[in-house]
Amino acid sequence: MKLVTFRADGGSRIGVVSRDDPHKVVEVAGPRDMLSLIDAGEEGLASLRQATLSGRGRVHDLGGIELLPPIPQPRGNVVWRVASQARRRSSPKPSRP
Repeated sequence: MKLVTFRADGGSRIGVVSRDDPHKVVEVAGPRDMLSLIDAGEEGLASLRQATLSGRGRVHDLGGIELLPPIPQPRGNVVWRVASQARRRSSPKPSRP
């Protein structure tokens, strides 16, 4: 399942790329952004399944929407902090005389 964040009709939305046609995106009802989807847990996953299996979700042509970063405003830069910690651990220790 490929999730996307996109802009359509002036608003940001989340969707799933169609398995049958990779040029189509099925809009997910319910959570309006990826962080809300993540926070929704099992209920969020159920809304994804419903959108993809029911055929009731609004379908957008990929060419008619603007793709956005998956999480446009992350809560914190976790990736940078983890990478920074890994660099510190792997850097050579200064030798003491």
